[in-house]
Amino acid sequence: MGAKVFKGDNADIKQISTHTVTGTWAADDTGTLTCGGKSVTFTVVAGSTAIADVVAGLVAAWNASEDGALEEVAASDASPAITLTAETAGVPFITSESETTAGDGAIGSQTDSTAVDGAAHWDQATNWDTGAVPVNDDDITIEATDNDIKYGLDQSSVTPDSLTFRQSFTGTCGLPRENNDGNNEFTEYRDTYLQISPDVCEIGAGEGDGSGRIKLDFGSIVCAATVLNTGSRTERDVPAILLKGTHASNTLTVLKGDVGVAFFAGETSTIATLNVAGSEAETQVVCGPGVSITTINQTGGTLDVDTTASAITTINLDGGTCILRGDTNGVTTINVAEGAKLIDMGGSGTIATLNLHGEYDHSQSMTARPITNRNFYPGYIYRDPHGVVAVGGNGIDFHYCGPGVNGTMDTKPNRTWTESAIA
Repeated sequence: MGAKVFKGDNADIKQISTHTVTGTWAADDTGTLTCGGKSVTFTVVAGSTAIADVVAGLVAAWNASEDGALEEVAASDASPAITLTAETAGVPFITSESETTAGDGAIGSQTDSTAVDGAAHWDQATNWDTGAVPVNDDDITIEATDNDIKYGLDQSSVTPDSLTFRQSFTGTCGLPRENNDGNNEFTEYRDTYLQISPDVCEIGAGEGDGSGRIKLDFGSIVCAATVLNTGSRTERDVPAILLKGTHASNTLTVLKGDVGVAFFAGETSTIATLNVAGSEAETQVVCGPGVSITTINQTGGTLDVDTTASAITTINLDGGTCILRGDTNGVTTINVAEGAKLIDMGGSGTIATLNLHGEYDHSQSMTARPITNRNFYPGYIYRDPHGVVAVGGNGIDFHYCGPGVNGTMDTKPNRTWTESAIA
């Protein structure tokens, strides 16, 4: 429908919310307030059954708590209401309530008397150059700003034509799983991924330092994603770009940068075709155990891929290093070109056919790997120093080379090899 550029110009406003206490409370009745999975409870005792006592008790319990999510919010007594105020302007909070009463004592649901606003909110119209939040068929660009995008991330119903993060965007998009802002350390309960479903997504074009955190969940809509470059990771041991998406026709091309797909345990993603290029120093891609991949085309970079979710049909390894993990699923065909390297960390999943012109390295694992068909060509390097790769199946076929002739065999000693001609 139109082009929209994120500006992040809004002033930060503190959220103020209330819960109103009503009804008749009796001894042993309880009221509970919860934020970020952490709760405080007040139990009415004999002689203190008034609403004011319930309010005062919950306020005191909230402010005494050392749970990080609760420490982000201050409670005050405005009987019959409990007033909750964000400690930091622009940071939203979500609370819930419950009660167990013999009578009709109740705690009302969260009511926002002052709505949160700020520069980090995707869902605020005035943070966009057109004065409107992106909608279906828009072309969205994030560029030339260091403003973060942290909140209002549930845009799962929006299907823009394109979503572009240029390298001049040096802020972050999304939240870390563990909130370590200041002294408020806790597991993040708000949305951590921008949930949106563009037809095309491009990250890292143009000049600039790039972003150290962009977290995108494409949902169940097909997306063709391309990563041209990234910034240096914001979180230690977490890739700068984290992607998810479950459509069977998704494609991902990484030419340079630091990318994780369904990186965390429990996450899932599907990729029909994954393309990886670039130098091994500048391109790192990690596919977690919840990623289902059909075809991998790799000409460079370092790819660490786990086959736990599904078997891969084809790996065309024309350059770079591919690290293969996963206990149960294997690969139908792996083609390793001269100069490329496959590091196999082992698993019970079968590699049906290994066509080896480059290097196959099983030296870093003691876990067995069955390989049915092995075709070795001049220049091959085959490393199985522990002797754990299954020698059964159809054996090894040497094409224009031999065991240690025009190639390298690094295998366990004291083994018998039976020679026969290739039919």
